[in-house]
Amino acid sequence: MLKQKRNAKPRTARSWIEANFQKRECIKYIPNLKNEDVCCCGQERRTHQTVPGIEPGVAGDVWQPQKHTRPQPTDAYGTIEFQGGAHPTKAQYVRLSYDTRPELLVQLFTREWNL
Repeated sequence: MLKQKRNAKPRTARSWIEANFQKRECIKYIPNLKNEDVCCCGQERRTHQTVPGIEPGVAGDVWQPQKHTRPQPTDAYGTIEFQGGAHPTKAQYVRLSYDTRPELLVQLFTREWNL
């Protein structure tokens, strides 16, 4: 027989997602050749994250996700509601890093979201 600890907080899908998934944020602004006000990562200069000690690149530098981004816990997940169609539709989403382990995605889909 399993005993439950008193005062133990139940684990939520939210805390599990935050503990297991990371997103990547660009840390080096490299101007796009077509528009210098946009980084090669797609963010505009005015909204781009700045990191002390990291100098911006120059147009023509090659932007690489493994070099110019850093992982951090994801805070972009939840339920999105699509409107305007014949029937409103809701879907769950999570922002992930490109190197997320597939096993974690399977666990998210099957155990956390019950898909």
